Amino acid sequence: AAIVAEPRRPLGELELLPPAERQRLLVDFNPPSSQPMPDTLPAWFAREARARPDAIALRSDGASRTFAELDAAANRLANVLRARGVTRERVVAVALDRGFAWAEAMLAVMKAGGIYLPIDPALPRARVATMLQDSGAVLVLTSRALRAVMADLVNLLVWEDVTAELKVAAATAPDEGPAPEDGAYLIYTSGSTGQPKGVLVEHRGIVNTIQDQIRRLELSPADRLLQFASVSFDASLFETWNAWLSGAALVIAPPAARSDPAAFLALLRDERVTVAVLPPSFVRSLGRVELPLRMLFTAGEAADLEDARHYASRLTYVNGYGPTEASICSTALVV
Repeated sequence: AAIVAEPRRPLGELELLPPAERQRLLVDFNPPSSQPMPDTLPAWFAREARARPDAIALRSDGASRTFAELDAAANRLANVLRARGVTRERVVAVALDRGFAWAEAMLAVMKAGGIYLPIDPALPRARVATMLQDSGAVLVLTSRALRAVMADLVNLLVWEDVTAELKVAAATAPDEGPAPEDGAYLIYTSGSTGQPKGVLVEHRGIVNTIQDQIRRLELSPADRLLQFASVSFDASLFETWNAWLSGAALVIAPPAARSDPAAFLALLRDERVTVAVLPPSFVRSLGRVELPLRMLFTAGEAADLEDARHYASRLTYVNGYGPTEASICSTALVV
C-alpha cells in the first residue's frame, strides 16, 4: 500500500510494520530501563533485619527465626569463618540439610565475603568431588551426619564442632564484606551436554534480579514464600532472596512435602504460604487441585498449557525462564 501510494519513495524509507506492531516491538517490549542498585545480598539483608528485627524470616519444621536472630547467628558464623581464613571471593561449600543451619551458613559465607557453593547432600559422591576440586573450595561446612559423605574431599568444618566458638563470636558483621562486583555464589550446571561447569554470579547480578522481581511480583512482608527447589538449583536462591529482601518469611518444605502432593498441600495450608515456585512436572502431579496461594510461579521446564490456563483463572500465574549465567531469571510472563 505504501509503495502504491508513493511509488518514487526509496524502499529504505518505507515503514514495514503496522503502527500496532511497531508499538509492541519498540515500546511495549522495551520499557525504560532502571539502574540496578549497587548493593550486595548480605548488606541488603542487614538493612531488612534492622528495619523489622522481630518479623519472621524463616520457618522450618514448625519453628521460626526472626530477621534479627538470623542476622546475629549468621554474623557469629561469619566471624568464625574469617578466623578459618575465609576472605573475599574464597569459595566455601555448604553441605547441610535444609533448615536453620543451612540458612545461617549461606548467609554467613556471604557476610564473610566468600562465594557460596551449595552442595546437595543427595548428590553422588563423584559429582561432589568434581565440584569441590573444580571450584577450589577452601572449606566445606557440613554436619556430623554428613561428614562421611565429604570425607577426604577438602578441608571440613563440622557444624557441631564449632558450637562453643559460635557462643562467644561477635554478633556483628565482619569488616570488609563483599563488594557488588564480587562473586556471590557458584552454581554447577546439570552437565546434560557434558561435564558440569561452574557458573559464578556476582552480587550486583542477583541483586538486580531480585530488585526487579520484588517489584514485578509485588512481594511484601505480608508474603510467605516456599523454599522448594534443591539447593543445587539456582531457583533455591530465587526463592530465598526474594523472600528475605522483600521482608517476607521463607518456609522450608520438608522432604515429604517435596514428593507427596497431600503433604505439600497440608504444608501450604498450615504455614499460610502465599507464593510458590514449582517445576511444571510437580504442578502436574497435583491434579489441578485448588492451591491456597496468591501466586504460582513455574520455571525450570516448559510450562503445561492446560495447567497454566487452569491456575491462571484462579490466582496470579507466572511462567519464568532463565539460564544460570543470567542471574537466574531472564524472562517472566505474569498472567
